[in-house]
Formats: sequence, C-alpha cells, structure tokens
Amino acid sequence: MPAYGGASPQAVKEDFGRLVRRIQQSNSGQFAPIKEVETDSGKVFVVHNRDWSQYRRLAMQAQEAGNLAQAEFMWLASLGEAKAFHPHDPRLMVSIESLSSLYAALERFDQAESFGKQSVEIALQAFGNDHPNLARCLNNLAGLYYQQGRYAEAEPICRRLLAIYEKNYPHEHPDVITATTNLAMLYHMQGKYKLAERLYIRLISMEGTELSKNQDQLAALLANYAELLQATGRTSLANEVKSRGGSLFQTA
Repeated sequence: MPAYGGASPQAVKEDFGRLVRRIQQSNSGQFAPIKEVETDSGKVFVVHNRDWSQYRRLAMQAQEAGNLAQAEFMWLASLGEAKAFHPHDPRLMVSIESLSSLYAALERFDQAESFGKQSVEIALQAFGNDHPNLARCLNNLAGLYYQQGRYAEAEPICRRLLAIYEKNYPHEHPDVITATTNLAMLYHMQGKYKLAERLYIRLISMEGTELSKNQDQLAALLANYAELLQATGRTSLANEVKSRGGSLFQTA
C-alpha cells in the first residue's frame, strides 16, 4: 500500500512524532553551567553544579551529532535534576518523554514504553483528563506502539487523544488533523476500511486548512486512500482519486 512517494503507509508513523516536546520549558535555576573541557582524547563534559536546562541543551546537541550514548547520559542527568522539582513541573515530563523517544530510536522498546507510560501518568495527574498536554503524551505512546506494529494497542489511545483535541480545538487545527490522520492509518493497517475511509474523506474534504495547503501531505493522504479503494475492489474510483486528487471532493 504505497504512501509518501511509494513507501508503505507505515511511513506515517513519523507523524506521531510531530507533537513531541511542545511543552514550554523554563530554566531550572541559576547554577554554574556544565563545562566542555578539551582533553587529549577530545571534549569531555565536566558537571560542577546541577542545571536542568544545561543537561537538556547538551542532550539535544549530542542527539544532533548522532552521539546517542552521550544524549542518554544527559537526559538521565536532566531526569535526576527534574525529580527534585514539583511533581507537576513540565520539565519532568520533558525529560521522561525525551528518554522515551531516545529509547524508541535505539529500539530499546521496553524502556521506551516504560518512560512513555510514566509521562502519561504525570500529565494525567498534572493536567487532568482533557488537557492537550495529556494528548501529546498519549500521542507519543501510540507512536511507539505503531513503530512496533502494535496497532490494536495504539488504536484506543489514538481515539482518546483525538477526542481530547476535538474538545479543545476546532476541527481544522493542525493537531486535530494529525491525530485524525494517525487514527485513519491505524484503521487502514488493521483492515478496518469503512472506519478508515470515513476519516480519509473528512480530511481530504477540508478546504483552507494546513493539510489542504501542504501538497506533499495531501498527496500522501490521497495515495493511501486510493490504495484503500483498490483493496476494496473500487479500482475505477481509485484511479479517479489518483488522477484528480483533492478536486474530487471539492467538486463532489
């Protein structure tokens, strides 16, 4: 089932990562910074005092450089710092979510899942049942399950987070669109074609949204919908979707 220029619909798993770490972050206090010191074997990090924001900065630098072992060390250090904060401090969630994402990238899925579930629990306690921050943590956990092909486990999580976004935002909001796309893909991958098709049509029919203006994303969505039509024996309509694109629904 091609998507994104010939890739499998599993490429959509990348969408699950779009909402990671949007929580506003603040400095953890005025401490002496972590220093980078030149040695004969290269740069090393010397920690004189604790500072959450410094740990975070160095973790992100290490990730960008592809040094995931160093990134893990720094994220764990940031978590150690964050545990001294109030239990509802968003920086604690940032550290935990970041570790979950890092372990997912390393395919250390047990650890990724453990941290992902922790972030959900923290968000639930800090923000309640209907807050977008909870939805973002759920989104990351669902993305982890999607990455492993655990679609049946990801599906109820995606239904829940979509309901949260729909309660907080208008239907054309980018987070609502992303959550709807993810749920459509989960239905599609499990062969729940009627449910998937309903969401595909809802998305494709939207005018004036971020999705309708993003040609690559819209093309991927149309390609996936065409594949669904093909799989359900509607070859003629599948070909029409491929040839006419979004105009098929704008003029229907």
